[in-house]
Amino acid sequence: LVWYTAYDKPFQRAYVGICTILVASLTLLPEAIAIWVLRGRTSKPAGRSSGTPARCLATLSLEGMGCAACTKKVSEVLDSVPAILAREISLEDKEARLSLSVEPPEAQDALLPELVRRLSEAGFTASPGKVSAASEAPLA
Repeated sequence: LVWYTAYDKPFQRAYVGICTILVASLTLLPEAIAIWVLRGRTSKPAGRSSGTPARCLATLSLEGMGCAACTKKVSEVLDSVPAILAREISLEDKEARLSLSVEPPEAQDALLPELVRRLSEAGFTASPGKVSAASEAPLA
């Protein structure tokens, strides 16, 4: 419909062309951001600490995470913690599954509250979930 207007009035073709390019770019922007985020992947390879075995697994429930850029920000916050050996962040489930190098009591008492604080500073509401020994359910 817009191009029909430009067909009748040749002097408007440049404006309609520029607007079409702008709309197409803005339409594809979310997909471009998702590709940019996924090239870093949302799961961190295990064994970052030179072969340190995982001692426990934990989950964090995350609120305020609604896009790929949010997932990337959560990844950056979690990657800054040396005790996290591996992590998977699910945008759909709004949770993070963590493989930790600390024992379950230490994770429950010290590490998870620290992660909740850091994520809160980054603008996300997090709450600690289940903490279990690493031998019970390996992180895929």
